[in-house]
Amino acid sequence: MTPTAPPNTTPFLIAGYVVLLGGIVLYVLTLVLRYRQALADRRFLDEIERPQ
Repeated sequence: MTPTAPPNTTPFLIAGYVVLLGGIVLYVLTLVLRYRQALADRRFLDEIERPQ
């Protein structure tokens, strides 16, 4: 019986990191976009509530 080498799982490791880091990047991007939209909404509300 000859010993066999363990399977090469490096591509799966890289794919896992890509998925995880990609998800984190997308989450941070949506946080930035939602924050910018909230600031714009706040400015708009401040403008329409200001007495003229």
